[in-house]
Amino acid sequence: MRRAVIGTNIIVSALISSNDEAATVKVLELLLNGQILSVVTDSILQEYEEVLRRKKFSFPEENVSVLLNEIRSKSVFASPCKTDTELPDENDRPFFEAMLSDDDIVLITGNKSISQIMKE
Repeated sequence: MRRAVIGTNIIVSALISSNDEAATVKVLELLLNGQILSVVTDSILQEYEEVLRRKKFSFPEENVSVLLNEIRSKSVFASPCKTDTELPDENDRPFFEAMLSDDDIVLITGNKSISQIMKE
């Protein structure tokens, strides 16, 4: 089974998308259907929780709780691989370092700045 660190922006984009065929929707479906295994850390789970509960999204609390429980149940914890790599946004570090914890883990994100670093 493919293991992936999933950026918060992927989850939010999937939830607000009106296109059932959107890539972000497909990623969330793969996670919830158990076809990919989410790789998380405490920091990543905290960010998911904080962002999904932001008032600007107006996601119903019950839906957020159910989704977070589903994500937790379909995830494995990583021991972050600390790195000195400079990131344009330090908030991306937990995701980047979780991805580095194993060669077989991919990072799925819409964040272009971190994607650029991965290409270098």
